[in-house]
Amino acid sequence: MITIDDLIPSKYMQDILKKNNFALTDFNKATIIWNSDEPCNERVKKLKEIADNTEDMILKKQIEERLDYEEDAYNAFAKNPDKKYVFVVEDEQGYSCGFFFDFNMAYEYGKKYVKKWEDKEFAITKYHIVDTKEDLTIKRRSGLNWNMFPEEKGVKTEEEYDGHSIGEINCLPDGTIKSIYSHEMSDEREDLVDAYKTERFEHQFFKIPFEVGAGITAVRDVLSGEVGVLMVGTEEWNNYLRRIEEKNLYVDYSDIQVMVVFLTPKGVWSHEHYNPFYLEPVSISCDPGNLKSVAYRQAMESFIEYHMAEMENRDNLDDYAKKVIETAREYRDACLEEQAKKELIHPNAVDHAKTVEELII
Repeated sequence: MITIDDLIPSKYMQDILKKNNFALTDFNKATIIWNSDEPCNERVKKLKEIADNTEDMILKKQIEERLDYEEDAYNAFAKNPDKKYVFVVEDEQGYSCGFFFDFNMAYEYGKKYVKKWEDKEFAITKYHIVDTKEDLTIKRRSGLNWNMFPEEKGVKTEEEYDGHSIGEINCLPDGTIKSIYSHEMSDEREDLVDAYKTERFEHQFFKIPFEVGAGITAVRDVLSGEVGVLMVGTEEWNNYLRRIEEKNLYVDYSDIQVMVVFLTPKGVWSHEHYNPFYLEPVSISCDPGNLKSVAYRQAMESFIEYHMAEMENRDNLDDYAKKVIETAREYRDACLEEQAKKELIHPNAVDHAKTVEELII
């Protein structure tokens, strides 16, 4: 039986769900599995387990439809009997590194390529080869969310060829497939598993409890290890859920999210939206002997103090803001200095250079 511990990466969120006696339904579990970062084979395995054991016949049917669709999409993607398409192998940066008529050859080449260059993944993208004038006109389904734009439901338009792919498979170095998408399936099959159908499991929104204890501000992404500042508290989360219900807003699984900001090497704060299932509270570590580490901690602490002062409507908010800007600049400078040491050149070399040779590294 698949449990909360099997599905929720964050131990902190596991404990919150258990504390609130929050039980995931089979529908919820299927949604989490479908949206996880696990490879396709792992997601398929878990979905089959739920389908085999659930008493929810609607969910069972939806899972079967989804798995049939994915298998057929893969088979359609791999076909190219008349050589009307080309399979392009792309490295982890998205650069093209191989062109094939045969999918299996592209697949085997991709594995060898990433092994040689030690890439963490590769992709195989399928493109239609333009051969006649008719190929310059393509039929495309509307990509707009018809829950918000009802007139777009089922709309298919003729557009000019734009060079976009008709499908892509992303793989790990050993060839394990991470994800697949294809635009080769029939309208009937696409309609069956339409991503905007709110009654289906794939992208369904559901309410979860989320609590932020006293002093919890810094959080870690359990997948990447990246640390940021949580911008949402318990009250804001509950208000968010209440607003969705009161206004009857359209939401999907991606809306189970909170905002987190991350300090970049440029000294600016980048905001991201995270599912709480992937976040855990963390303390900000520091290596006293490392200038960059010290500057990072000071910048993080300054931002946290500012954020708390803002939430409490303190009168001297400008003082906190100035400290945030000052420490962000210090962190930016520390990052530049560290990079300069690696490149054996002063970060302000371009300002002081008197010869071209001084700018050549």
